[in-house]
Amino acid sequence: MIASGLLAFFCLFVITGFATAQGNARLSKTKEERDFRMQKAEQEQYCVRRVEFTGNVYTRDKEIRIHLVPELEEGNLFNRDGMLRAFRRLSKNEFIYPVTVNDVRVLLDEVNKDIDMVIKFKERKRR
Repeated sequence: MIASGLLAFFCLFVITGFATAQGNARLSKTKEERDFRMQKAEQEQYCVRRVEFTGNVYTRDKEIRIHLVPELEEGNLFNRDGMLRAFRRLSKNEFIYPVTVNDVRVLLDEVNKDIDMVIKFKERKRR
């Protein structure tokens, strides 16, 4: 019963265009793989499709996104220097530890020229 419901739910997303097949695409796991993908995305002018966050329990996504705009705003061209500027701005936030490139995992959609990013945070203890 649950499996058929999940299948119907997934089919609805595919039909309405909210789900896309990405074949064998996966998030970068090594530093070299991540750096290669970022370099390719910048050289071939990939657009930022999605930016996700992990590790933020108390800090809201909206508060994090404020610090990332306009460099990592979804829909803009990816630029590594802009990403580093956004990370420096975000690292000034008193509730999280500094964010570096090592905290980023990257997924490229080579067909649509899009880049997805997952940024891992570590929050500071709140008083």
